[in-house]
Amino acid sequence: LPIFFVPLFPKIRAFWIVLYFLLAQIPAAYAVLVSGAEYGIGYWAHLGGFFGGFLVFLLLRPEAMHRYRLGLPV
Repeated sequence: LPIFFVPLFPKIRAFWIVLYFLLAQIPAAYAVLVSGAEYGIGYWAHLGGFFGGFLVFLLLRPEAMHRYRLGLPV
């Protein structure tokens, strides 16, 4: 019996992937903050990286945001 695998590669903008990952990190970081438990993943480091990267994006390449909104290559 041959098994066929059809790879599906939908076109999803990076914004949505980053937003999904960001929203997945926030509840975990909040839970660690509230419970005071130890954790093996640096949730706060991930969130800091998101905001730091966004700040660099805004400060170093102000025209990039405009091009991104127009759907042009950044």
